[in-house]
Amino acid sequence: MLKLKKINGKKGQGGGLITPLISGIIGLVILVIIGFVVIVGVLSLCILGGNEDNNGNKIETFEDSTNELSVHNAKITTESNAVKRITGSIENNSSETYSYVQIEFDVIDSNSGELIGDTFAEVSSLAPDEEQDFQVPVIAEESCEITITGTSVSSSSQNEP
Repeated sequence: MLKLKKINGKKGQGGGLITPLISGIIGLVILVIIGFVVIVGVLSLCILGGNEDNNGNKIETFEDSTNELSVHNAKITTESNAVKRITGSIENNSSETYSYVQIEFDVIDSNSGELIGDTFAEVSSLAPDEEQDFQVPVIAEESCEITITGTSVSSSSQNEP
């Protein structure tokens, strides 16, 4: 005959190994769910474009307020000889040909967030629906990133003599 031990004046409610086992399983399930959420979050940032290229370079995109110009994939790259360059492309979304286009950048220290300086890239003769690559050297010894601050254009005259 099996006898139940009295705990706190009641028979059969001691829990024994079952209560800690259930608590352990619940805790493990919660940890697995949290781990899954963290992994999915990190992967989605990588897949959906955490604004970095495959080399970890921050990528900037920009559209001017009139939506006539779009800057694509602007980033700082470092060449094997340690020369830094801003590279990217600019697209003319308007129906007008531009004789000159300038893209302005702030260069920012990646560690401190402070402004190091500013520079610009330029392209000439950008036709409607045309996209051109640009590049400009950056003089900075520290690790840096860019922010596109604006664009300016000069239009070709339609009635040139």
